[in-house]
Amino acid sequence: MSRRIVLKENGKFAYWSTIIDDWLLDDVTLQEIIDYRIREETEDIIKTITEIGDDLKAGKKPRYYRELYDYKELDEWRILNHGE
Repeated sequence: MSRRIVLKENGKFAYWSTIIDDWLLDDVTLQEIIDYRIREETEDIIKTITEIGDDLKAGKKPRYYRELYDYKELDEWRILNHGE
């Protein structure tokens, strides 16, 4: 999603979304924009990792993975590259 931070005449900031052509935040500080993004990214991280875990528990390849490896295969790869 493309976004823009703009400085307002009053010294505060606004946060614009080019996707919805509207303000996500208006008349805020930079810290408020940072906090907003942290919340947004945290929610996305939780969702993504939960989906991956659920898929792996169900024996399915997560949609984010090109290939599915198990722990033993990856540990053998680690030993090959880095030794014991």
